[in-house]
Amino acid sequence: MKISRWLLLSFVVASYILAFVLYNNMPDPMVSHWNAQGVPDGYVSRFGGMLHLPFAITGFTLFFLIIPKIDPLKKNVEKFSSAYDWFVAFFAGFMLYVYVLTLLWNFDVRFDFVQLLIPAIAMLFFLVGILLGKAKRNYFIGIRTAWTLNNEEVWDRTHKIGSRVFKIAAILTLPGVFLPSHLAMWFMLAPILSAAIILIITSYVIHQRVAAAGD
Repeated sequence: MKISRWLLLSFVVASYILAFVLYNNMPDPMVSHWNAQGVPDGYVSRFGGMLHLPFAITGFTLFFLIIPKIDPLKKNVEKFSSAYDWFVAFFAGFMLYVYVLTLLWNFDVRFDFVQLLIPAIAMLFFLVGILLGKAKRNYFIGIRTAWTLNNEEVWDRTHKIGSRVFKIAAILTLPGVFLPSHLAMWFMLAPILSAAIILIITSYVIHQRVAAAGD
């Protein structure tokens, strides 16, 4: 089995071990959600609080592992399977990190939840950038607009730019670490929303240029 798959499995198993070992030490109900100011505004039962993230990690993991098997262009997915496997492993690790932060808060360890999410979010954006740079045309993974899915050249050129855009978004996210939650939140949202808009427009513009060159 690949190292990335072992890492993925270890993250999934670790979430259930934490749930089993710490279950009786958690309050009931548990804090499960924080608002943009980093203030708790959502509670669930201890059972739900301890198991919803392990279940979510398991569900997302299975979903991500199934995608390459059912994609009509799975031959293309195989070409970047290594980068994809590492991304899936990190995503599971990211969710485990969120779970650990949730458990710590419910252990009465106080911190700015949003600020501690920032570095992990930035890393996630950066790894998306790496994945986009390697992704070949498929129906599930990448910048899937009508123009990229319709033309391989448009796909490749858009994803080359998308790789850079997401890596820049990762860098722009990091200053949020030094800001209070209500401002730090914007350093997570603004870069990703901007990246999405930029890449939709980019894919259209590249499509138009490719179409014009083919006339």
